[in-house]
Amino acid sequence: MMYSIPSKHKGQPDLFIIAETESSNFEYGEIYYIQNGKLKKAKNAFEYTLRPHNIGKNKYQVPSYSNANGKWYIRDYKLALSSGKLKETQVLIKSYKNMDKFIKRWRKDWK
Repeated sequence: MMYSIPSKHKGQPDLFIIAETESSNFEYGEIYYIQNGKLKKAKNAFEYTLRPHNIGKNKYQVPSYSNANGKWYIRDYKLALSSGKLKETQVLIKSYKNMDKFIKRWRKDWK
C-alpha cells in the first residue's frame, strides 16, 4: 500500500508512506520525504491500526489497537528531518466502549 500525508505547516515536507499488513489489525509503514531536493527514508517506521495524521509541524499521531487487552494506544511522534529519526513524545492509553465512533471520527489526513 502507498499513500501520502500532506504537509500542513510551512517548512514541513509531505510524507510518502509505503505500508504493508502485519496482522489483522496492524500496518507497518516506512516513511519517505524530500529534504534539500533528495529523497530520504526515515530510520523508523509507523506501526498502526488507523493511519497517521498530522498534529503539528513534523508531528504525527498514530493509533494502534491491542486485541489482547482491548485498548487503544495513541502515540505522538516527532520526525527529525535532518537525522530521519522518529521519536515518540507521548502515549495515551484509552478504552472506548464504542470503538466504531472512535474510528469514524479519526481524521484522514492521508486521503
